[in-house]
Amino acid sequence: MGLGETVNEIREKRPATPKVCIVGKSCRDHIVSSGELIKHNWVQIVARIISMGKLHHAFTATGAIAIAAAAGV
Repeated sequence: MGLGETVNEIREKRPATPKVCIVGKSCRDHIVSSGELIKHNWVQIVARIISMGKLHHAFTATGAIAIAAAAGV
């Protein structure tokens, strides 16, 4: 991806890049960060962004664009 010459350089200079997204089918109810209950049958897929080794509290704009493009394909 051209993020750096070595893994250590990337860890030091770009700790939040890249962000990883996990996508799967919606199979259970869950509560979003606002506290709202989302029923599994309301949505078809569920996606989570991982940044710096932790689940991101929100879905990033670039992640949303990538999911929309993937859904279109």
